[in-house]
Amino acid sequence: MLAKNAWFGYRAVVLAALLLAASSAIQPDPAVGGDGLVYLVRVQGTVDRGLSRTVVRAARRAREDGADLLVVEINSVGGRVDAALEIRDAITGSPVPTLTLVRDRAWSAAALIALAGDRLIMQPGSSIGAAQPSPAEEKAIAAVRGEFEATAELQGRDPQLAAAMVDADIAIPGVVEAGKLLTLTAGRALELGLIDGTADLEQALADAGHEAAQIVTIDVTPGERLARLVTEPTIAGLLLSFGILGITVEFWTPGFGLPGAAGLTCLGLFFGGHLLAGVGGWEAAALFLLGLGLLATEVFLPGFGIFGLGGLAALLGGVYLFTGGGPNAITAMATAVIITLAGTILVLRFAARRGLLLRLTLPARQGKEEGFSSHEESSDLTGQTGVAVTPFRPAGILEVGGRRVDAISEGGFVSPGAPLQVLRVEGGRIIVREVNQRR
Repeated sequence: MLAKNAWFGYRAVVLAALLLAASSAIQPDPAVGGDGLVYLVRVQGTVDRGLSRTVVRAARRAREDGADLLVVEINSVGGRVDAALEIRDAITGSPVPTLTLVRDRAWSAAALIALAGDRLIMQPGSSIGAAQPSPAEEKAIAAVRGEFEATAELQGRDPQLAAAMVDADIAIPGVVEAGKLLTLTAGRALELGLIDGTADLEQALADAGHEAAQIVTIDVTPGERLARLVTEPTIAGLLLSFGILGITVEFWTPGFGLPGAAGLTCLGLFFGGHLLAGVGGWEAAALFLLGLGLLATEVFLPGFGIFGLGGLAALLGGVYLFTGGGPNAITAMATAVIITLAGTILVLRFAARRGLLLRLTLPARQGKEEGFSSHEESSDLTGQTGVAVTPFRPAGILEVGGRRVDAISEGGFVSPGAPLQVLRVEGGRIIVREVNQRR
């Protein structure tokens, strides 16, 4: 039963991975329009590695199909810096002319994406800026500020304005004072020359000479959407927690199978989603599995805690690497640790109330008062005569009273077939001697 259910769990994991991979290949149908070809991709919500794959795919499709313009519409409060850099590189490296349009807001990492376009348009009422990294360490601020300045310079924009969005120590007379991050409205950004105009999408396309163009919208595929969901730090922590809990419960209640299958499915979604999103690698997954193996070794072969400590270190290291490191990894790990500990306590209490732990432990000593005996009762054989089935040197097998028992010869060697008499029974020992043997 256990093997069958485990096989079911493995198939569930493989099926989930195949669905993720297959769904990522689904392509949207282009909308019918007039002359020219415009590709449109939206940066909405948290900037993560799942979203970056969508934008990279849109840039590739625009290049392959010979598009006249690639439009990146932005409405985001930021997210992962590494994902924003990947999107920035896809935009600046595109041979197709690019236009970034801030619909409502482009804060934090999303501001870097907005600055990457050949043309930057902001919709009236939108804002851009507030891009200080978290945690706000000097090294991180310097690195991100450099990326903002380089991107602004590349597209002919004021790098000092871009830097002031990241570093609160930068003061620009008449624009922002020291100690405050720069955040600009659409009108103010236009006054300072940071953007090329203010318009909505329809007007921006018309101003670019593509009012009658065929627009192909690159939507997030189901696989990319699922990858974005499972790589969100809190969701990733939940999947990791339930995966570990499911496998742990499977060890405690062997033969049931459902907890193990659920645990394997959760871990499959965790690893499959991160692999699909391009976060982590197989080496991080191998480190995580090594940690599980070491913890299992500690459970079944308890020692001095070396396997347990090593397993815990490998487990946490694998999770940290697989989730890309940084604050997101810390959030996922903290969520996993808290929920796993709480879940383990609840499972132990439930198992104790239902008596499930009795399968793993012997709760009470069983003695003669409860009718328990560690050996078959043989006192009734005293005085009976039997036959030696095997040689006695001095132990052998005696056939007596219709059954075979282990016995010890009082007189030493006895040949097979010799008649033997049971002299006495001492606990589990049956003492015999040859019938024709004198004392």
